[in-house]
Amino acid sequence: LLFNTETGWEVSASGYGLTLPPDIDAILIARLDQLAQHVREIVQAASILGREFEVQILTEMALNSASVTVAIHEAENASIWSALNANRYLFYHALLRDAAYTMQMQARREALHAVALDILERVYAAQLKNRYAELAYHAEQARLFEKARYYLRLAGDASRESYQNNLAVDYYTRALALTAENDLTGRFSLLLGREKAYRYQGQKELQQQDLLLLGAIAERLSEKDKQAEVGLRKIDFHVYSGDTRDAISQIKQTISLSKASGNPEIMLQVYMLWAVMLYRHEKLVAAIRQNTAGLGLARKIGDARSEAKFLNMLGLVYLKQKRFEQAKTCFQDSLEIADQVDSLGIKARILNNLGLLAGYYGDLDESQSYYHQALILAQKVGDYKGESVVLTNLGWIAAAMGDYQTGRKYTEMTLRISRQTGDRFTETYSLINLSSQAGAWGEKDQALTYARQALALAKSIEDPSGQAWALTYLGHNLFATGEYSGAIDSYQAALEIRQNLRQHALATEPQAGLARAMLALGHLSQAQEFAQKILDTLDAEGNLEGCDEPLRVYINCYFVLRAVSHPRADEIIRMAHAALLARAARIKDLAAKRVFLENIAYNQEIQAAWNELGNSLEQ
Repeated sequence: LLFNTETGWEVSASGYGLTLPPDIDAILIARLDQLAQHVREIVQAASILGREFEVQILTEMALNSASVTVAIHEAENASIWSALNANRYLFYHALLRDAAYTMQMQARREALHAVALDILERVYAAQLKNRYAELAYHAEQARLFEKARYYLRLAGDASRESYQNNLAVDYYTRALALTAENDLTGRFSLLLGREKAYRYQGQKELQQQDLLLLGAIAERLSEKDKQAEVGLRKIDFHVYSGDTRDAISQIKQTISLSKASGNPEIMLQVYMLWAVMLYRHEKLVAAIRQNTAGLGLARKIGDARSEAKFLNMLGLVYLKQKRFEQAKTCFQDSLEIADQVDSLGIKARILNNLGLLAGYYGDLDESQSYYHQALILAQKVGDYKGESVVLTNLGWIAAAMGDYQTGRKYTEMTLRISRQTGDRFTETYSLINLSSQAGAWGEKDQALTYARQALALAKSIEDPSGQAWALTYLGHNLFATGEYSGAIDSYQAALEIRQNLRQHALATEPQAGLARAMLALGHLSQAQEFAQKILDTLDAEGNLEGCDEPLRVYINCYFVLRAVSHPRADEIIRMAHAALLARAARIKDLAAKRVFLENIAYNQEIQAAWNELGNSLEQ
């Protein structure tokens, strides 16, 4: 609402307690005073329920259904409100409702709010979850502070679970204002909920403030389970902020607290966060160890939901290790459990990861199908963060199929979400994808900006793989602008990271970039050296599965081998062409297949080189 002050117009975050300008208020009250007394009393009672109200609740408040029915129709004829349906009415204007509300004495309003609260609790006893905010409002206005605090907390929890975090913060904050400073347990519960809401909002400073308050309360209460819960929230904060050292330190403290509290659920979550951190930092053997420990504990205590989560995470680790069959088994077992426990949220994440697996196999069509299924489920359950992950992958797969416009749309959506939720990991990969997509569109300056932003962010969260991807795409875009020396520096830095991580297949991408850049500078021997490394990987692995853009690797390698008249040049272009056709064959939609073959620059180069080879053989 807008209101005028000595310094000008200002916006109020809430309309509660505001009064209408005297002249408008007087006109509206005069209009209401013209109604018959029994009609005016019903209108005033209805105003307690809000601008929109239910006939059933209003009837219960008036204790006389016949008089209510008559009054409702008379008020409708007087243009006070209109029917939305047989049971719901809407005041014609919010100002009219406010006038009816404020013309009553405060004591009467409080009494009517208390009556409305009692009726709502009774009528909707089996459906209260959908009414928490409404119940909280009536309890506040009736000055029934204990009930207000109770329903505000429940409204906060419900809002947070549906990712309506602005509302959640408001409800928790209002509840805290009604909670005594010495009610440590009550304040702990509310602060814990608000900290989680701040986390999804990306409000790092406010989240840290609540973590400090939670820690202080847990210490005063001397309760190990609460101290362990705070420790768990701090681990989550450090992991998703990229603060590795602080995360490890906090993990050790929280494990000790968890054992002392005898709470296995907290220990399960510690294992999961630990595994996530290790996975993100490419400590894959250690990640498997923590996943296995968590999986064993989940099975021991019969926690099927956690079992599904650990299997899903274990599948991701195997996928990064290129142990595709083991990854597939983990995902399938996890999916079966998710169906048994009817968890759409877990199922959405598994489907997303099955999409990743299909992408590694080069089945872009199937990958996209899995991502679309995952997106539907994530949106259905209101998993805002999970939705952003799926959108990231949809953006990547659309671009991999040559549909850069759709890919960019998805990626820009996930960039907004990741920034809103403070998810710097997803933000990093969104920027990497945007660098790739902008480069494909020929927006070279923007592509370079995205790559540099991604690199800075990946460094800040200590994500080596993210740094390697950002450096690789920085190299691609520098190469496209003719800055070959800068491209070489970027590719070399990316290669060093891949080699340190022992990611041989992924190392071929910066190697191919280096080979092509060296060729552009006329350094043939160095170009051949990097091309030979790709040949060595092919000889050892048999293919380039696990690469982001294997077709780009093939064609860059081919250009170098052809330039130095290497005897395996024809072999590489045959492999490239076969891989291209295999990917295209899996795309069922003919229009999408044409886009894939015609829109991607390195696919066009492969086809041109293949045609050139055919022509030379004919001659």
